[in-house]
Amino acid sequence: MKKHLILLALIVTLPIAQAALDQETSLQGAPIQISDALATPSNSTTLITWTTSLPGTSSVDYGPTRALGQNVNLSALETSHQVVLQGQQGTLFYRITSCEAGGDCAQTLIEGVVTGPLFITTIIPHFLRSSQIDIAGRTKAGSTITINVNGADIRKAQVSEDSFLFKNVPLSKVNNTIILTAENQGERVLQQYLVVVDAEPPRLNISLPAVSLVQSVVVNVTVSETINLTVTVEKKGASAQRPSGLRIEDISSSRVKIAWNPIQGIEEYGIYRNGTRIAIARTPSHEDFAINGNAQYRYQVSAMGVACVESDQSDSVNAQTNDGANRAGVVAEEKFSCKRQPQIFILNPGKTTINIALDQGENFVTFTAKDRAGFTSTVQEKVLYDSAAPRFVEQNINQLSPVNLGPRALRLNLYQPVHELA
Repeated sequence: MKKHLILLALIVTLPIAQAALDQETSLQGAPIQISDALATPSNSTTLITWTTSLPGTSSVDYGPTRALGQNVNLSALETSHQVVLQGQQGTLFYRITSCEAGGDCAQTLIEGVVTGPLFITTIIPHFLRSSQIDIAGRTKAGSTITINVNGADIRKAQVSEDSFLFKNVPLSKVNNTIILTAENQGERVLQQYLVVVDAEPPRLNISLPAVSLVQSVVVNVTVSETINLTVTVEKKGASAQRPSGLRIEDISSSRVKIAWNPIQGIEEYGIYRNGTRIAIARTPSHEDFAINGNAQYRYQVSAMGVACVESDQSDSVNAQTNDGANRAGVVAEEKFSCKRQPQIFILNPGKTTINIALDQGENFVTFTAKDRAGFTSTVQEKVLYDSAAPRFVEQNINQLSPVNLGPRALRLNLYQPVHELA
């Protein structure tokens, strides 16, 4: 009888022990999870807090960039975690890791937070074309931003991240005072801006002679507001002949040589590579050394005539360079020698005079006024600079006698068209 009782006890006890073992194994093998991660910056520290589903270690990798590079590690097993990071200013990047006793770990993605004293930054233009403005900027996450325009609070919001955007903020006057205030945990900072609404382009009036006997001509300018005035002088006429016969004469890893058919009377040619004018040539050939190895380039050329009017570009040729070093770099667009640099003046409202230099013959002068809000107004004028008297290049007076001198018998040819004489 005693033997039977012992056997029954073993039969009853074994399933209970096995169930307890299964439960313990299940808990140990469960993955640890991180939740409620939060970064709270102050003036000199940043508090990182989080919770885990199982007791685990507290480790934070951090740094001023996403490369991180620094670490704080606490080995105590906790479910509520906090780590204090010292002495970080500006943007702080961090990543949390917690590992439970069995060695299973959980890790967050890299996050960023702005640390240090409370701040507010934005860019607001002094002059504006519209009576509405979008205001974007940065501050500490969790701050409350208030926008005050001309003494009235018109927008207010708490930002969850370190940036903010308020769209279509109304400006009711020509001269507006905007004050941005940020508040966070008892700290308060503000920025003030003066914004002038300029909703129309400047009024520009130009007065100058149609014909000038001297190269420097006086121009009377009247403007409605402060402007930057850009004056360009161009000569217009028939364009030069379009170059032909463009060809590749030599190519290597460090040089492309091109040539084309010469054009009589042309002193300058424009060299274009992939659509950009990279050089000016005085002979009908060019060597390009600013190239990369194993690269393809498209070349074209143009001609500049005596009237300073560029021809159309030639047909293109393609060049495939050999393997080699890269030498291209950044190439600034070259200028033709006959192209004069524009004159720039800063003018205040009202009437003033400026002097501009002309080229011999007919000049096309463009005046472009740009105000502080970015509006532009343009006036174009034509001026003839004629510094020499007309002369006869052919006449038949010596062949005429007094008896047949009449209006139909006299033949005169001038060196310039009659309509240019004033």
